[in-house]
Amino acid sequence: MAGEKILVVEDEAVVARDLEQTLIRLGFEVVAVAQFAAEAVGKVAETHPDLVLMDISLQGEKDGVQAAEVIGQRFATPVVFLTAHTDQATVARAQATKPAGFIVKPFNRDKLHETIAHALGVEAVVPDEKPKTKASVLLVDDSNHTQAISLSLLGKQYRVRIATTWARARQILNETKVDLIVANIDQADAGRGQALRTLRREERVDVAAIVMADTISPQDVQLLKSENVAAFVVFAEGFEEKLTTEVEKLLQ
Repeated sequence: MAGEKILVVEDEAVVARDLEQTLIRLGFEVVAVAQFAAEAVGKVAETHPDLVLMDISLQGEKDGVQAAEVIGQRFATPVVFLTAHTDQATVARAQATKPAGFIVKPFNRDKLHETIAHALGVEAVVPDEKPKTKASVLLVDDSNHTQAISLSLLGKQYRVRIATTWARARQILNETKVDLIVANIDQADAGRGQALRTLRREERVDVAAIVMADTISPQDVQLLKSENVAAFVVFAEGFEEKLTTEVEKLLQ
């Protein structure tokens, strides 16, 4: 972990303070603490956290589930819910927002660490363990299926950050060092590689890239060959081996 940014949304001051202190000790950066749903949405827009730790039962007109729905629609920021004795109907509403995880209160430090690390796609290492530095891979992909495959292939050996939009990818690249971009150019905002090309031009990002797609046309290759794209990987039989091999060649 390298100080991933977390927004805490908790209306009980004692619990919020405990969460904040625990997260800091675990090596995360707490960018803000919010008490209400509307405040949480505003803080996401203001601080651009990597993850939101959200209490389901918030005081006020809207609860944590409603806040998570807005955050998911507007920012696609992963949300991990904090829950105590919540009724089944509320839990079902929370599950419908496709959260990155659930943590039961009172929270357990190790479970908190493990759940957040899994949601962020990083290794749950306590700072004083002094882990070896891993190469950092930015995965730009809005498909849960290929995200899961890519994480299973790369997550143990590399530090993988996930962006479901190119806007989020741009934020991550501005905030942290990335050694390799792995991008699905089939998604709507990729423009068959135009988003990567624009990123190169506007942000002067010269990180090597691997692009993935259902099919790779000669036009795709022509467009991207000057954009430091090191490999093209097709979603087909042998995809997993091809992706792993290409990543290893670039990051060994």
